[in-house]
Amino acid sequence: MIEAGPLNQEIRDLFGRRVMPEVFKAFQYWVKSYEVLRVGCYDSADGGYFRRHRDDIGDSRTPRRFALSANLNAEFDGGDLLFPEYGRQVYRPAAGSAVVFSCQLLHEALPVTAGRRIGLFTFFM
Repeated sequence: MIEAGPLNQEIRDLFGRRVMPEVFKAFQYWVKSYEVLRVGCYDSADGGYFRRHRDDIGDSRTPRRFALSANLNAEFDGGDLLFPEYGRQVYRPAAGSAVVFSCQLLHEALPVTAGRRIGLFTFFM
């Protein structure tokens, strides 16, 4: 978890400049806040993946609207993001880039087959 502090502030500023305008352009929604930032690791040594799920859970007073999944490295195979209700197309943002999607969408992180995928994850409200 990346708690309040200089790194969190730097990421928040980056979101404000790069992510929030794109979310508004694509979805006509101004993000008001986000959950605590999480750094996660999907390791091929244990078949790192995340089964199919939706992210539309949490506090009903501040419902999750969009998820952000950013890759922080590129030295891994597999680990792509899949939205099975929409076909077999997979998504793998370049290191330092992200996919932002509705928390209503069914999705999964496919198994990492070599290396470790390091990611930054949060939810926008």
